[in-house]
Amino acid sequence: MTKFSLLGVLSCVAGALLVVFQFLSSIMGKETNWKSLAISNLVNEKYLAWVDQIPFSWLERFIETIIQAPLFIILFCLGGLFFVMEYFLGKK
Repeated sequence: MTKFSLLGVLSCVAGALLVVFQFLSSIMGKETNWKSLAISNLVNEKYLAWVDQIPFSWLERFIETIIQAPLFIILFCLGGLFFVMEYFLGKK
């Protein structure tokens, strides 16, 4: 198992664990709503202020989409990216 496949597996496992813990917390909590974690929920706004200063509007919208996307989706996509990198850059 190379480093890319290991990172892909770890990223997918982290995404799955995040989904399981969020599901369990929504069942056990008083609120019945599913609350999805995002990077914008975890990081203070002052650390994300640099996004508003990006000169290209398309790049700013793309980064804001990533910041506001659910964290488990980002982890699954990152895991998939590592698997693709393993396929193309791995030892043959």
